[in-house]
Amino acid sequence: MSKRKENIRTLGSVVFAVAFFFLLSKVFSFNMAVSGLLAVGMYFGAYFLLKPSGKIGKREVEEVKGGESSLALMEEAKRDIRSMEKNIDRIKDPTVIRYVTDLTQTGRKILVYLTEHPDRIADAHRFCDYYLDMAEKLTSTYIDMQKVVPDTSTFMDEYGGAGAYASAAASGKADFGAAALESSPERVMAQVKDALRVLNGAFEKQQRRLMQGDLMEVESEIQVLKDMIKMEGDS
Repeated sequence: MSKRKENIRTLGSVVFAVAFFFLLSKVFSFNMAVSGLLAVGMYFGAYFLLKPSGKIGKREVEEVKGGESSLALMEEAKRDIRSMEKNIDRIKDPTVIRYVTDLTQTGRKILVYLTEHPDRIADAHRFCDYYLDMAEKLTSTYIDMQKVVPDTSTFMDEYGGAGAYASAAASGKADFGAAALESSPERVMAQVKDALRVLNGAFEKQQRRLMQGDLMEVESEIQVLKDMIKMEGDS
């Protein structure tokens, strides 16, 4: 539930409780203490009754097994996708833009399917809680690294990409030199870029498996990503 809705729910409960207190104490001349206790009960009763009935697609949350946790999982997944979409315009590398764009598009297709089939959300827990979260964090990390890394895209394009440029720089053939790519931020950007590529494959497999009714498990991709994004003391 959003903070705004929660505030409205709390305020409404307080209004009901106060009105009930004055009704009992002033109109019916109940004892103040008794009126206060009954008003407290009214508050909790109203708070419970004012709880919004959430839906996942066309299904009421209560009709879905683990409905509350499934709804929360879907909301978090949507926030991750929206965050990635907002960050696309901040990415400079066209290849990374394509990777992130493809991730958001595939992610939205999966979420549409899950909204239409809420009973499958439990099967997609790893995707919503791990894959999308990792994609969002990797995208944010790449953008953060851009702030401290000079734009080497022009130089790297001359050598066929970052990997080819690194080899050329190491052999002394690249005019720009190897120093920039050897520094930590450049290594991180290269790792993140490749991790986003791997994640795209994982997203596509998850979509296919979900449509086929299989559990969403792609352990090999997870291990690849874990190995790939070990950075500066992270494990």
